[in-house]
Amino acid sequence: MDFDLTILPGVFHPSLYFSSRYFANVLAGQIDFSGKRVLDLGCGSGILSLVAARGGAFVVAVDINPQAVVCTQMNAARNGLSERITVIESDLFEKIPDAGTFDYLITNPPFFEGEPTSAADAAWRGGADHHFIRTVAHEARKLLQPGGSVLCILSSDGMVAEQVGLFIEGGFTWKLLSSKRYPFERLYIFSFTPTQ
Repeated sequence: MDFDLTILPGVFHPSLYFSSRYFANVLAGQIDFSGKRVLDLGCGSGILSLVAARGGAFVVAVDINPQAVVCTQMNAARNGLSERITVIESDLFEKIPDAGTFDYLITNPPFFEGEPTSAADAAWRGGADHHFIRTVAHEARKLLQPGGSVLCILSSDGMVAEQVGLFIEGGFTWKLLSSKRYPFERLYIFSFTPTQ
């Protein structure tokens, strides 16, 4: 996507895994980010933040992994987007001050259950009982402006029906934006919108 990226050790690598690249391309092709405020939750390398910022958004990028925070800051600077991307080290919504101000929350969440064994492993394991996705599904609406939505990629390697069910339980309706089969998994990109 013509971004100049540095990927630090311990950070989810968008060139080695299908989900980041696929999600980034769908966002760039389907979402109008011009003038929008975006929260990138679990920003990793910052690739989704870069897509949104290049599309005209102002982005708050968040990750629990300190290496990911540094990586996203570096990549924002390398691509001339530092003025549009603010990076925060935070466990989910813990340090996010801007309740009710985001048009989009975008996330490539950890698909697997289980407690992460390191900061790097938090990109894969979202805690017991889908803690990461459950928290997003039950708390994201407080951070969204009216008409805002959560854009989320899920994998057949996880438990897609159960994870979508968490958003329904949290008061969201869903729309499938895109789906793609890869050799060992199918990826699904959803838009979740709070019910009125």
